[in-house]
Amino acid sequence: MNFIYPQVDLVTRTARARLTFSNSGLKLSPGMFVNVSLKVPMGNQLVIPATGVLQSGTREIAFVERSDGYIEPRDIQLGSRVG
Repeated sequence: MNFIYPQVDLVTRTARARLTFSNSGLKLSPGMFVNVSLKVPMGNQLVIPATGVLQSGTREIAFVERSDGYIEPRDIQLGSRVG
């Protein structure tokens, strides 16, 4: 990927990008639209469902079950979203 334009169309939720690759069969032409899936190595990370996060103003909170049967809220910092 050579460049991702910083503007996102709020209606279509699309972004423009510039890609460079071989086109030996000449099946692609400038201005074509494509759907792209990118595989990016994320390393080892803790993953929880989005429904497990309480969005509270400027805070993100997850509840952790303690060994005594109670739960406690913990401020968390969200990373990349997947899926």
